[in-house]
Amino acid sequence: MLGSGSLLEKVKREAEDKKLPVEFPGWQDTTPYLARAHVVLSTSKAESWGASIVEALAVGVPVVAPDVGIAREAGAIIVPREGLADTVARVLRAPGRAALNLPLLTRSEWVVAWKSSLDY
Repeated sequence: MLGSGSLLEKVKREAEDKKLPVEFPGWQDTTPYLARAHVVLSTSKAESWGASIVEALAVGVPVVAPDVGIAREAGAIIVPREGLADTVARVLRAPGRAALNLPLLTRSEWVVAWKSSLDY
């Protein structure tokens, strides 16, 4: 489980109590983790954008998420919060690749778009 948050200690205790094989490396480069991932679960209640969702979809890893940030537009599997666990289980039973539904800009394209957004 990458990252951290207000529930981290509770999740660690639960994983330890139930002897689940969960690692908690904190904030790390996602590349080696996404290379072995079968699904990414986003549990956010709100996202300003959703970089982790885009990162996973860009390398073909399916994402299960509530309708937050860019999730729907990017191509995540959108489900109500109460359906997250069942949907992750379904994805794991029928593995496949995902696709990012957003165009990724090159650095120069991004710079042009960003600069044009500053013009009033």
